Amino acid sequence: EGVVDDLRSIEGPSLACMLRELDSETWKASIRTKSTILDANRVASTFGGGGHPAAAGCTILGKRREVESRLLE
Repeated sequence: EGVVDDLRSIEGPSLACMLRELDSETWKASIRTKSTILDANRVASTFGGGGHPAAAGCTILGKRREVESRLLE
């Protein structure tokens, strides 16, 4: 969990997302943002997860590339 927080501390990006493979088609997404415009909870809730505006998480089913694509949408 600390890795995604480290990514958020990098100057430049407003949002960080880290995917962790739980099994071949199950992924845990940890989403962090330092922006007042981007809402991590809104992204996570799209996939049945939750949290708060600055930090949220969810579990997403699918192949890695498909999960990445859905998150970026």
